[in-house]
Amino acid sequence: MHNYKQLSPHFNEHEFRCRDVDRGLRGAPYCNGSVGKGIDLRLIQGLEELRARIGKPVNVSSGYRCLPYNKHLGGAAKSQHLYGTAADVWVQGMTTEQIMRIVEELDIGTGRGLYPGQGIVHIDVRHGLHGKDGNVVRWVKQRGKPYLTVATFEGWL
Repeated sequence: MHNYKQLSPHFNEHEFRCRDVDRGLRGAPYCNGSVGKGIDLRLIQGLEELRARIGKPVNVSSGYRCLPYNKHLGGAAKSQHLYGTAADVWVQGMTTEQIMRIVEELDIGTGRGLYPGQGIVHIDVRHGLHGKDGNVVRWVKQRGKPYLTVATFEGWL
């Protein structure tokens, strides 16, 4: 069994564990709820900033993913979830667009994914916690449509 660590005042590794077991995928080749080599503390810092601004819990729907589970989900081959540098998050009572507006205002993460109407946003720290150097990757993923890379979320939020 895994010994999950408290990462910050509001986040525990357990929240970021691979969800393979939750989906009934046990044993090899799956990691059975692992967090891999750990969760990037820059990601945790950004999620704490988001929580402080919102004033209520930020819930993790997907954190670390082992390679077999990522493939099972149809995730990107080089998904940041594989490295413990990404989280898909949701907040009770807030829309995807409301959450992303705050992520953009706070400049959290250098990878940001908007899933309109689905209640979740993706945040990753592939190039650091903040995109002040302009190196932010953004995309929109609507149900049933391919990923759309965008320069800004203008018109989506």
